[in-house]
Amino acid sequence: MISEQNIGDILRYIKKGNTFSFGYEYEDALNNPRYTEVSIERDIENTNHLVWKRTSGWWESERFNLNGLNDIGILKSKLRKEFYENHITKFDEVNPLSIHSDFVKAQLSDSLDKNSISNDEYFYLTTNIDSLCIELDNLIHTESLRNKETTFTKLVESRLAILHELLILNPDFKINELIQNNITVIDRSFALYIIDERVPLGLFIEKADDLYVAIYNTHGDAFVEDFDHLNKVMLYFNGADLDEICSTINDDYSI
Repeated sequence: MISEQNIGDILRYIKKGNTFSFGYEYEDALNNPRYTEVSIERDIENTNHLVWKRTSGWWESERFNLNGLNDIGILKSKLRKEFYENHITKFDEVNPLSIHSDFVKAQLSDSLDKNSISNDEYFYLTTNIDSLCIELDNLIHTESLRNKETTFTKLVESRLAILHELLILNPDFKINELIQNNITVIDRSFALYIIDERVPLGLFIEKADDLYVAIYNTHGDAFVEDFDHLNKVMLYFNGADLDEICSTINDDYSI
């Protein structure tokens, strides 16, 4: 069924200026077949508002303020009601993950074939395809980068540069530990995005000055903790108690 993450994807898709629409068949009280269509789009007269339009023999329209938490809550409730009552389960066309997933996988495979990336780098980058898809989507839309191939190449270079910086600072740490634990190393801008939007799901590390910022977002909670050593981040990701972690000597590390 449609999840809260799907609803969030839909709203972000619309906020970027896209129109989201769907339709479904149903039977009325007399068992006559009917068809309903729903569309949600940015209000061209007031870009701070979304317009909900619904037709099913009659036409109705409502406006929702993007800056109003109550309005957004009502809109989410309307979406849930449509999805659950009418058994709508899939909206691939609005989800940046499915928009870019095949492209990302193909690009990474091509890079591996050309030896542009190593086997370890390939497996590292593919541990969280969702994060690559979402960051690619953000770059394309927020920075108006229209060449998807060039944009993705720069994204991969940036991801790997951050990864290698972390590995240089921690020579005893191996990339396989990140792969096995499905952990992604990210920059500040994407860390802030995850904290704000609660997607993509997963475990993330940001190196910020002398600290390691751990983002625990496996269930969309985006818990954030700062640590002075990478070893403590790994203990945290593996379920260790925070008090226990804080009392751990940096070299005393095992998972």
